Amino acid sequence: MSNITPDEYYIKLPNDFYDNLDISNEEMTVLILLYRNYQQYKNLGMCSIQIICDLMRINVSNNRKLISTIKDTIIELVNKGYIVKLYNLYCEDCDNNGNKLSVNSIIKDKDSTFYVELIPPPENRYFEIYDKDINYIFKELASKNLNKFNIIRYFIACRRVSSNDSNFGYLTQGKLKQLITDSRTIQRYNNILQDNLHLIRYNNSYLTPDKHYCTTYIGHWDDEENFNYQLKVEIEGKGLIHTDKVNSNKKRSKKQEINHLINDKDIKIRELEEKLKQYEALQYKPIIKKDKSSEDNDEIILSKNHLKGLQNKKRAKVEEQEPDIFEDMFDDDTDYSNDTYEMTDEEYRLCQEIDNLNYGQIPIDVLQIIEDELNERKEDDE
Repeated sequence: MSNITPDEYYIKLPNDFYDNLDISNEEMTVLILLYRNYQQYKNLGMCSIQIICDLMRINVSNNRKLISTIKDTIIELVNKGYIVKLYNLYCEDCDNNGNKLSVNSIIKDKDSTFYVELIPPPENRYFEIYDKDINYIFKELASKNLNKFNIIRYFIACRRVSSNDSNFGYLTQGKLKQLITDSRTIQRYNNILQDNLHLIRYNNSYLTPDKHYCTTYIGHWDDEENFNYQLKVEIEGKGLIHTDKVNSNKKRSKKQEINHLINDKDIKIRELEEKLKQYEALQYKPIIKKDKSSEDNDEIILSKNHLKGLQNKKRAKVEEQEPDIFEDMFDDDTDYSNDTYEMTDEEYRLCQEIDNLNYGQIPIDVLQIIEDELNERKEDDE
């Protein structure tokens, strides 16, 4: 009879298992749950998709997507060699004709019970994951909208780096980004595992002297004195600098607001400059095509100076004033409103067509700028 209690049951995982990126978070979680029912004296474990979902405290009555995910995960574990063989309920892997049974014939639905032959647990260079800890995590997450596969992967990583003589270790930023991409999610995992479940202790409140964020230091919850001592050794040995996370977040948020305003202002200026250039191009180089009935189909290019020649009148007006950025847009020195009396009918028609073309191609927001400027000048004159 065993001299250990269920609370002391554990599985053994190879040391390099936690950061092996060839195995997905789903595969790692399912493999751990398969090992829970592993009977070493038979080298077999009995399971079903329903049992796996029950261990994860997930109701899969109508969750076909999750059932499919777990089934696909089992197939991948077979393909990658973590599962040596699959057997049906009768420990058969071949039919009566000696043909190998397919996965679909062994796992017909979520209630199909099957046996798995797994790679034997390592005899050395391993770390331990306790069944009860996995139970605590799934029970805590039963009512939370968090990815259960991801947090199991993260917890395994925490246990691995702190499974040493000092019960203390760390995960670098680079390693964390490989395992879990969202830093905010990692912080939620830390809070759950430390504050809610009392499974780990962590500290990520120190910066290296060059102001880069430091690693996340991890230890065991029930070893607080040792954790504080090991952390002190790290701080003194590496010259780490304590940071106030609340103040740092406020400064970072304020800097982002300033950058946003600067960038937004810059965008508006560039947009206005571009629109003014478009306006000037349209104003000085309008292109008018002759009527299709005309004998010659060549385009007529009419410049602003050419229009002045046709209108044949100009009034000079010189004022001492500050340079006006709108002076090319609002030519107050020339008034064309009554300069049509010397034009032929054809010249007048062409001028009208040019005015209509130019006005129709000016962007609406630029027209608004022009109108506002004219109104201001009219008020100044009055």
